[in-house]
Amino acid sequence: MAVNLVSLIMQFITPSLVSKMGGALGLDRDQTQKAVGVGVPAILAGLASAAAKPQNQQKLSDMMVQQSTTLDQAKSAINEGRPGAVAETGNNLLSSLLGGETVNMLAGAVGRFAGIDPSTTKSLLGMLAPLTAGVVGQQQRSQGLNASGLANLLTSHSSQIMSAMPAGFASLLGSTGLLNGLGDSWRSSAAAANRISDMPGQAAASAGQLAQASAKSVSASHWPWVIAALAVLAGLGWYLFNHDESFSVAERPLSPTSRLSETTGVGVSDQKLTDLAAELTSSVSATRSALQGISDPLSARAALPKLQQVSTQFDNISNAISSLPPNARRGVASVVTRSMPMLNQLFDRVLASPQTAELTKPTIDALRAKLDTLAKS
Repeated sequence: MAVNLVSLIMQFITPSLVSKMGGALGLDRDQTQKAVGVGVPAILAGLASAAAKPQNQQKLSDMMVQQSTTLDQAKSAINEGRPGAVAETGNNLLSSLLGGETVNMLAGAVGRFAGIDPSTTKSLLGMLAPLTAGVVGQQQRSQGLNASGLANLLTSHSSQIMSAMPAGFASLLGSTGLLNGLGDSWRSSAAAANRISDMPGQAAASAGQLAQASAKSVSASHWPWVIAALAVLAGLGWYLFNHDESFSVAERPLSPTSRLSETTGVGVSDQKLTDLAAELTSSVSATRSALQGISDPLSARAALPKLQQVSTQFDNISNAISSLPPNARRGVASVVTRSMPMLNQLFDRVLASPQTAELTKPTIDALRAKLDTLAKS
């Protein structure tokens, strides 16, 4: 496969264009970038879903060709402060292909992930749709593809579309049916997500044994919190260390759980610990995935939205752990500390190239600073 549709589209949607879209909707840069980062692969998933139905393929093909001829006009309209017509065209396009109710669910999923209300998100998706469809249409025309060829083009990018979605977003999108056109890529990701979701439960047995061994040092009133903390952090540590090939088996102790077994703090809910563990796991994994995909300026531009998203997630984690007991904070810090050698190697590799360093250095510097803060929690 010669091209990566996600990369091509993200290259076309420049930071300046993102700022224009956000400004028109009253959104700050981080909110807009986060929504754009998931909105583009979500729209591509929708196009692939439409292409999976033979009766829709010719209609889809005609629309993509039409959008390819108006791509520059749509971009100019947004840049010149006339985004309303672009958003209306985009929403009509999405509604025609996917159905109005599905578009509303799509806007809801993107809005929940980015922290934006659904009506504003729908307007943003309306702006993104002609840009996304226009780039797809240009590829269709340049490759001389007919309706079935376009369908094959979209489905052949299933893995790239799925990998562009941050961890956790695909589960929000699953109920919309928009992932059905991604075939095995969607099913494989769903299976992996299910395995990850089982990890805290798998760790619970070990947590219970550790708790029993600590019965004399932890009062009975603290049992629920300790067991929950041990289960969540054990699952978190297991996932991070066993999915990081840079660590040997000898370097994978369950230090977070052993430290947490000594805690005497109360007042932290099971759900808060679960959410924190999931967010830390997904953020480290997403950072590594984004960095590994950077090899040239094109891929660096495509990776920036994801890196900026995880930067925001690390801010959320820092805020969340401030209310944890000291030993729990040290458990989180231990997980981050063990991840840093691997992440620093990837940071250094990206910054070693002047071309990719020019694009990514500010974001990478900010990420490193936030990770260092978490490691010292």
